[in-house]
Amino acid sequence: MTAESPLSAPAPHRRIVGVGFQVLGGVLGVPSLVCAVGLSINALALRHLAAPHATHFYDIGTYGLAGMIANGGRLVDKGLGFLAGAAGWISVLLAAGLFAVTVYSALLFAVGRGISRRADWARIVGAILSLGFLAIAMTLAAAPVPADARLVASLIAALPLYVLWTLIWRFRPTPD
Repeated sequence: MTAESPLSAPAPHRRIVGVGFQVLGGVLGVPSLVCAVGLSINALALRHLAAPHATHFYDIGTYGLAGMIANGGRLVDKGLGFLAGAAGWISVLLAAGLFAVTVYSALLFAVGRGISRRADWARIVGAILSLGFLAIAMTLAAAPVPADARLVASLIAALPLYVLWTLIWRFRPTPD
């Protein structure tokens, strides 16, 4: 029986990183897609509510108090219609942002699949994404926040460091 070097033994690090990217993609992607679809439907409903229902006002001299109450109701309707239109635009903007998060999550999932299959493109994209996560974590760790939050941010920075270590130093080409 021959002893193998620890570096030549197959390590599960690549699988851990690949599954991590896939899980992160799924955990971010599925809820953001559901919320984006819901907000899109909500935006369509709010657009319908924002349309004015009546365009003319009653003559107060002819209809008296009933005309005044009806005109007041129309003013309230126009005000609420304006608010519904603003809420519809906000819903559209949020839905667009959530669709962008869904696309980003699909990229994370695809990178995880590629890392699991030893694809070089996935290694490069995964390292770039990890550098971005590391920059965010280090910015949070250096921010003027309480010591507990700084400790948590420093611990979070360990994850992209592990991913970078796996993708740069532990990633082995497929043996031919």
